[in-house]
Amino acid sequence: MVARSFRLTWVFLLRIWILSCLVVQWRVGRTESRLENISYGIKVLFEDNHILMTYKPAGILSQEDATGDPDMLTVLKEYLKIKYNKPGNVYLGLVHRLDRPVGGLMVFAKTTKAASRICEQIRNRTVEKYYRACVRGEIRPEKGTLKGTIVKDTSLNRARLTDNLTDKDGKEAELDYQLV
Repeated sequence: MVARSFRLTWVFLLRIWILSCLVVQWRVGRTESRLENISYGIKVLFEDNHILMTYKPAGILSQEDATGDPDMLTVLKEYLKIKYNKPGNVYLGLVHRLDRPVGGLMVFAKTTKAASRICEQIRNRTVEKYYRACVRGEIRPEKGTLKGTIVKDTSLNRARLTDNLTDKDGKEAELDYQLV
């Protein structure tokens, strides 16, 4: 177990449509100062028959990897098994990930149909995602787009960002930003 003391300011707005209906519009924002056990600091913020939304603390994996460290998908499957008294395996679809060092809202699909529809929206870029980060120093320009390629080193289970947009082993990444 790892405990961290931190001060965090975050705001997140998420909209998800299923069957062309807006099923979730969630805006979360607060400033908090607390000591939190990051291994068990998982909170379910919204749940219905189709999706489960939770806050992933920084330091926890989104899904299982070779390290065997705690991950959101495994913990939430266990949560569903206990909550609904399910003796066997439960389905929970991982429709997006957050990197280990990042904390934030995550959405999981409780049905294959919801997973398919949410993944399609992510592919088509119709899901709206807003991130807020605290940075140190001066950022210039105040608004812009950062482009690069994410390259994974499987031997170290680490990813790095490079400005080589032609790297055949990487995945293109793009981030629009604006200072607030």
